[in-house]
Amino acid sequence: MKNFRRSDAMQKLFTSGLMSDCKFVVGPDNETAETIYGHKVFFVLVSPVFEEMFNGNFKESAKDAEIRIHDVEPRHFKNFCYMIYHNDDTIFRTLLVEDVVEIYMLSHKYLATAITACCIDYLEAQLPTMSVEDVIFMFQFTSRMKERALEKCVHSRIKLVELKNNQKLMELDSNDFYRLIVVLQEAKKTLELFSIIEFYFKNFSLERTLKFDQPPSKNDKEVDSQLPSNMSSAETLLKKCLKCLNFANVAATEFKSGPGKSSILSFEQKYFIFSHLGFGGNVVLE
Repeated sequence: MKNFRRSDAMQKLFTSGLMSDCKFVVGPDNETAETIYGHKVFFVLVSPVFEEMFNGNFKESAKDAEIRIHDVEPRHFKNFCYMIYHNDDTIFRTLLVEDVVEIYMLSHKYLATAITACCIDYLEAQLPTMSVEDVIFMFQFTSRMKERALEKCVHSRIKLVELKNNQKLMELDSNDFYRLIVVLQEAKKTLELFSIIEFYFKNFSLERTLKFDQPPSKNDKEVDSQLPSNMSSAETLLKKCLKCLNFANVAATEFKSGPGKSSILSFEQKYFIFSHLGFGGNVVLE
């Protein structure tokens, strides 16, 4: 028995389909979907959703029933199954952050709380060594999943990383980007935060929207469609982001060589800021 490893036996049981009594067909496309065999008892032990599915009055409870899962890629479901069969997180070390998040999403969907907790613990432990791109991804993820403890850790981490000119920022939708600026406003210097805002808006090709004498283009309408209902235009979103900036501690020479040359500020905004520098008090755009 000294050469017997339970993990190897469990992996063989899952991958071989030996004595399986349930079948999942996984993938959004019927032509490329994969058939994955499983054992009901393992799924029932970790998930009340599967328990109800297999023991209730559902078609999935029938012998040899096929369980069709459309909303996940096969490899992610296999990783989820690994967690179910092995009951440990060793697989995480071989996965990308996005893959661990996919396991979390599945565990959340099926109320597999023990697996959810493993995912959260691992992601929190990895935050200090994550790449900037992964930290941005985690910011986006936690803002949707309402895992407050993890979200707090992500906010603390993202305040410390260098975000300027990072293309991953462009994957944030309007809600997430504004939320990011709010989180950063007390941690980043004004000019650094301004450069993040400028990079985001310039890469979204919003200069045309900000010129009030020109009709909106097709691209402008596409951007506007991504905004939350309380933000009627890209111009409104930009104004909300700029209101998070206090230029009081910016030297006139710094402003002149930086924001003063930017196309995301109107002439009136530049004049207002420049004329109030050096007199004390807050310098915030209305």
